[in-house]
Amino acid sequence: MNAETANNGIADIKSVDDVQNTAQSSTAETLVSVDNINLRYGEVIALENVNIDIQVGEFFTLLGPSGCGKTSLLRTIGGFQQPTSGKIILDGDDVTLTAPHKRPVNTVFQSFALFPHMTVSENVAFGLEMLGWDKSRISSRVGDVLKLVELGDFAQRGIGELSGGQQQRVALARGLAPEPRLLLLDEPMSALDMKLRKEMQKELKRLNRETGITFLMVTHDQEEALAMSDRVAVLRYGEVRQIGTPEDVYRRPTSSFVADFIGEANLIAAQELGRKEKAGFVMIRPEDISVGSTDGAQHISGTVEDIIFQGGSYETTVNTANGTSIRILSMGAALDHEIGQNVGLTWAASAERVLEE
Repeated sequence: MNAETANNGIADIKSVDDVQNTAQSSTAETLVSVDNINLRYGEVIALENVNIDIQVGEFFTLLGPSGCGKTSLLRTIGGFQQPTSGKIILDGDDVTLTAPHKRPVNTVFQSFALFPHMTVSENVAFGLEMLGWDKSRISSRVGDVLKLVELGDFAQRGIGELSGGQQQRVALARGLAPEPRLLLLDEPMSALDMKLRKEMQKELKRLNRETGITFLMVTHDQEEALAMSDRVAVLRYGEVRQIGTPEDVYRRPTSSFVADFIGEANLIAAQELGRKEKAGFVMIRPEDISVGSTDGAQHISGTVEDIIFQGGSYETTVNTANGTSIRILSMGAALDHEIGQNVGLTWAASAERVLEE
């Protein structure tokens, strides 16, 4: 077991929305159960005691840095990798030893893996032909899914005639065509530029809602995970560190790793804030801090080290007397402080999250 203890639950502070979300989850139908999965490559631990339940129709994301085990877990769920121990339960059946093509699962790969010598419709039809569908059924289904991904007029185009975003839509259409119970998305937008990524985030979420198919995505992009997911599992060193809604993991992280990995986080030693009875860190998000006086219960002072203009916002970096670097995100209006100035930083008590590790 790693020094950082695995935590598969959401944070202990619950709002009314949290209670409602929990109630909804308890009545939802579970599609996938990852039951105490362990995976080792010789002496290397890829996955350790992983337990996750994914609900029918959910957009669920595996998030974490490179080497955390998220792709290994996706491959294990898809049947491309056999676990060392544990079970994969899919739609009530134990599929741990079932071959990938015999699971009600399809995969959209990072590279799209399209056939360049085939047309768009031929690419989408290929998997259905391998499943033995008759020609009329294939033709109808290909037409339906191409309309769904807004490529109805591109059926006879060659793959080389398409943009990167259009090629990804073809890959999605091919993945959706057999009507799988579960669609696996392996870093599906890594090959796209920033503008296309934003567009495809909305597109994937729309397809998830309209088809009712459960989506399981792997990404290392925190913003992408927060924008698209119903729930997120954050992994590190092969362990699940936290599972929750995007708001759960952002506002109520259960460890300093999750706090720092999910978005920007200021982690201030509790003792620096005079919390002598507490160990660990106090987390405050940059957007929750105001630069001004120290008139308030929650405050600290320091010297402005840097100011960066970001279009619709400013990012200010303040160094405290103890050497802690604190980032503040100020939206809109021009600032009334400058580099080298001594300033006070204030925030609401409700913006704090005390972390013991």
